[in-house]
Amino acid sequence: MSKYSKIYKVAAVSGCVMVASCGGGGGTGEGLGGGGTTAEGVAFSGTAARGQAMASAGITVKCAGQTQAQTRASNLGEYSIGLPSPAKFPCVVQASDSAGALHVAVPSSAPGLPVNVTPLSDLQLRVAAGYSAAQYFDAFAAGNQNSVSSVRLGDAQRNVVDVFRPVVNLAGLPAFANAPLVAAVPALDLRGNAFDQLLDQIAASMKAKNLSMDSVFAMLQAQGSGAVAAEMLWGQSGQGPVGTTPVPTPAPTPTPT
Repeated sequence: MSKYSKIYKVAAVSGCVMVASCGGGGGTGEGLGGGGTTAEGVAFSGTAARGQAMASAGITVKCAGQTQAQTRASNLGEYSIGLPSPAKFPCVVQASDSAGALHVAVPSSAPGLPVNVTPLSDLQLRVAAGYSAAQYFDAFAAGNQNSVSSVRLGDAQRNVVDVFRPVVNLAGLPAFANAPLVAAVPALDLRGNAFDQLLDQIAASMKAKNLSMDSVFAMLQAQGSGAVAAEMLWGQSGQGPVGTTPVPTPAPTPTPT
């Protein structure tokens, strides 16, 4: 067992204690959902990360049935939460820390899949809804809770993949919410997994171009196509590799002295 594996297992246990239970959980999949429906309501879990874990982030979940619940993420950004009946899907999750709030839409039940909150899931929700993810979360009620379907989220993900294609390959990922995610935690000397490293690459690329997720969303809205928006934002063709699974960059080999 590696040093990182040991750290991960110990910290994950402490995270379960913080949020009271650890239902739902890992796995991969192609679904645009997560968690599951129980006889008592809805339950799921996941990780909130911007690249580094959103440690101790406030987690708020809203589901159909006019239900809402709150918890707090662990030091790894992990959370687990349940909502009592009459809660049912669709749901929306908000993760908040000192840097702001991120969101993810959960249109349907997908037992065994995580519900991860990242800048990509937030942008995906924005594109699917056509406006701010925060506004969608705040107004989540009978009037808009069914406006973001699995189909619309799938279309939005394809456009997000295309808009970042010149700088990073996201095409090998399942739904952003469900992609396996282990967030970096520098204080624990814990390196993030492949998906987490892609989030870092996106952030670095945007910083180099003085871009933000707001400006990326605005360009997607203006152009109506991820490929066209990519050309405008990055100044190069959006025809990068497709269909491959991202692999973490290996640590550099020390130079003999």
